[in-house]
Amino acid sequence: ETAGKAPVSVVIYPASGERPFTVSALEGQTLRDVCESGVDGGARILREYLECACSGVMACSTCHVYVREDWFDPANAGDSGGK
Repeated sequence: ETAGKAPVSVVIYPASGERPFTVSALEGQTLRDVCESGVDGGARILREYLECACSGVMACSTCHVYVREDWFDPANAGDSGGK
């Protein structure tokens, strides 16, 4: 459902050192959601980097996502669960 969800952009910096790219998403979507249903060019590129073999339960090692330290607080700002 997209009603009432704000569009957001996420800049992906590949660990391989390749050129960063932007992925369009909606507020509340996971990167896995974007991989599965995103339609922009960024989502197509993201699919090449994230395998999502664990079906989104974060129990495997196919996806390695690193969040820069300066984003630790903003990343948790809207999450009361502390995930």
